[in-house]
Amino acid sequence: MIDHHLPKVASWLKLMVKLDGDDDEYTIFYCNPLECIKALYGNPAFTDKMAFAPEKQWSDEEKTSRLYNEMHTGNWWWETQDKVNTPGATIIPVIVSTDKSQLTTFSGGKEAYPAYITIGNIPKSIRRKPSLNPQLIFAYLPTEQFALKNLSKQDQRCAKARLFHAAFKEIFKSLEVAGREGVKCSSGDGKCPCLPKSLGVYAHTDDLRTQSQTLRVLRVASKAGNQKQEESILQQQGVTGVLEPFWKNLPHTDIHQSITPDILHQLYQGMIKHLTRWINRIIGPKELDQHLQRMPPNHSRRVYPKGINGFSRLSGNEHRQLSKQLLGCLIDYAEPAVINAALALLDFLYMAQYQSHSDDTLVYVKDALYRFHLYKKVFIKLGARDGNNFNLPKLHSLLHYVGAIKLFGTMDNYNSETTERLHINFVKEAYCASNCRDHIPQMVIWMERQEKIESFAQLVKWREEELKEESERASQEPESDNNRRRKMPTPVQVSDGISRRIQLAKLPSDPFVPVIKLIQDYGATHFTCSLEAYLRQQHNSLRGGAHAAYIPTRVPHTLPATSVPVWHRIKLAHENVQGMECIQDTQDAIHVYLARSKQDYGGSQTLHERFDTVLVNEQGQAEVTGAKGLRVAQVRVVFKVPHEICMAYLGPHEAHWPGYLVYMEWFSRLKQSPERDHRMFRVTQEQEDRERPEGAAVIDITSIVRSCHLIPQFFYDSPVSKSPAKNWTSQNVLEECTSFFLNNFLNQQSYQVIW
Repeated sequence: MIDHHLPKVASWLKLMVKLDGDDDEYTIFYCNPLECIKALYGNPAFTDKMAFAPEKQWSDEEKTSRLYNEMHTGNWWWETQDKVNTPGATIIPVIVSTDKSQLTTFSGGKEAYPAYITIGNIPKSIRRKPSLNPQLIFAYLPTEQFALKNLSKQDQRCAKARLFHAAFKEIFKSLEVAGREGVKCSSGDGKCPCLPKSLGVYAHTDDLRTQSQTLRVLRVASKAGNQKQEESILQQQGVTGVLEPFWKNLPHTDIHQSITPDILHQLYQGMIKHLTRWINRIIGPKELDQHLQRMPPNHSRRVYPKGINGFSRLSGNEHRQLSKQLLGCLIDYAEPAVINAALALLDFLYMAQYQSHSDDTLVYVKDALYRFHLYKKVFIKLGARDGNNFNLPKLHSLLHYVGAIKLFGTMDNYNSETTERLHINFVKEAYCASNCRDHIPQMVIWMERQEKIESFAQLVKWREEELKEESERASQEPESDNNRRRKMPTPVQVSDGISRRIQLAKLPSDPFVPVIKLIQDYGATHFTCSLEAYLRQQHNSLRGGAHAAYIPTRVPHTLPATSVPVWHRIKLAHENVQGMECIQDTQDAIHVYLARSKQDYGGSQTLHERFDTVLVNEQGQAEVTGAKGLRVAQVRVVFKVPHEICMAYLGPHEAHWPGYLVYMEWFSRLKQSPERDHRMFRVTQEQEDRERPEGAAVIDITSIVRSCHLIPQFFYDSPVSKSPAKNWTSQNVLEECTSFFLNNFLNQQSYQVIW
């Protein structure tokens, strides 16, 4: 049924390629990329969200500062659209990515070389979601190693490059005609036919070599008298030995513009990898591991109970996690120049990942790179960097980030992290579905069937939603929406001007926790007096209002209940501070629970007790960005006041009763400005502060702004040894240490708002 009755997304074809001077034939399986483009362009699920024309967005009414986010807000789309003379024609930017992937881990050495395709008309928020099928696999390229042909390593590399170009030259033939003459396409609703005159692989230009210059070098090399002279000419110009590149006849394509900046491989697996190695050498692997082992947990960071030096290899995600903590490991351990260099590189990393840039923020990106170059020599001075220079290609690539953003929008339009995830769907699962022998043809058949099923399922889902919307519009009855909302936990309403959603489970994690247990086990030492103080304040404010007649005249001397319902987790979703629809919300969570066992995959796992730290809008004066009005606190209990207590203090009307409350212990207030070298705020919490009733409070849950991560000041109590206290662990450091730094590198949201 799947093979004969469901329509194809694109037909898979088989191609045999031969190289000059080689008798062997190499097999390529591919789809016509033009069919893939039409399928993506005509997907009805994307129709209402796609971009068909360039835009210029501004951050101010005077239009002095441009905004760059989606691809159609960049200059490349404008420049290319100007070249199209056909009325009603639009641009379809073609984004192609390739990367080899291992199919076997310990044996066999099998690998696949997939190629993926998508279009820039689809918003980046959709392109990064594999479940919506915004990217298609359109080729399995050859993976031959040429190791058995008695070739030198240089000749093997050249043979691989020639095979790569020969394959794509055949695959992209349909795009050559489409780019020159245009091709008719219809969007998913069938109402918007258009004639794309340009299909181009996009990238950036920053005084790079032009494609015509490279073609001129190739022509000169092809006329050389012998192979040695040809290789000499190409080597002098830094050009590979492929005289007929696949991009030679592709319209609107410049190969020197096609390699876009890449956060994953150039920053996380590039410069952050180097920075980690340099810091490891400066402070020592033992000290670095000790620092990481003692960092308190947080929803947005990974805990390293054994450090990182035992890892055989650190992935891109590991370097992402380390970038959140490296600066804190240097404080008080390294000289200021090292801290300034690390801070500059981290500033560049975090600012480069903004999902919306302005001309002003791009100036900050340039400044961060300038500061790194200003301080980088300290790594050579201290022996952390091998050699006496910084001739790193990935460091050089950072020079082109600002230009790329201005031309094609922000980095998340073309970051390779998205396509790395596709290997699981299009390569790993396809290989597992084969019998592992002559696997590529079987993977192709499996992929073709999967594409049919997913495409049909997506069409059915889209049509069901359309019918539901039509039915609701006809009846004008929103009950279905209400029914859908009843299944979800009710979000807590927040009205302090800081955009966020707070959500808890409908039912408490523990419905009856004795107050004595909160005091003894949860560490809520002043729970009773803090709750009484909160209720008296609410009582007094209601007694002076319009409903004073319904409020008890007297309050009890003791709480009329001995237990309260407790929640173990608070979920938050932070809306972006720039107010852009194209920027996704930041997910956050606050964990508050005692040590317990958890059943996991048939076994039990011990979860250590955890009481997270948060930023609180103490007086209701905090702003969207900046640390003004915020105060750090450690949450001990998340609870609701039982009915009998509410009745005794606030009367019978539930509208007067408080919602979710939090008992927490305060840290010292933030200073007006952060520390000079590392730009983190320092906070303290002495033991005597915890013992005083004033050091704790019960507040409404809506006063919590976000979770926060505190970095211990590791040798604040023993500056001579410069070593963390041996009894500190990730679980007890918040109680044992007294001085901390507020980590503003926890995630993108924290970086933009805590300063």
